[in-house]
Amino acid sequence: MVVESRVDHSRVVDIMRRAGQLPLVKEYLVSVQKNDLQAVNEAVNELLVGEGDAAGLRDSITSYENYDALALAGRLERHEDTEFRRLAALIYKRNLKWHKAVALAKTDKLYEVSAGVGCFSWSS
Repeated sequence: MVVESRVDHSRVVDIMRRAGQLPLVKEYLVSVQKNDLQAVNEAVNELLVGEGDAAGLRDSITSYENYDALALAGRLERHEDTEFRRLAALIYKRNLKWHKAVALAKTDKLYEVSAGVGCFSWSS
């Protein structure tokens, strides 16, 4: 797309966020997420959390690395859905925050996640 290369995607996120219309441009944001820009990744992740799309969020956080991972994990660990808290544990594990990952997995009785994190942290 010709216009896509000329647009400042971070600015679009900022404008739409201030207008409170971020969900209107979700399709656009997903299409430009391939550029791995922090503002775009964080906006997409925010929309996915708001929609309750844990599978989409998992795809986003595993495919793109440029976002504030620890801030997202902090939001997810307080989420009511266990799958989002599981994603928080995954983010903590990827950022070498073993203690937080194990503690979160244990509180949700996700023992297979807890054991996996514990084994991985022990070997590192």
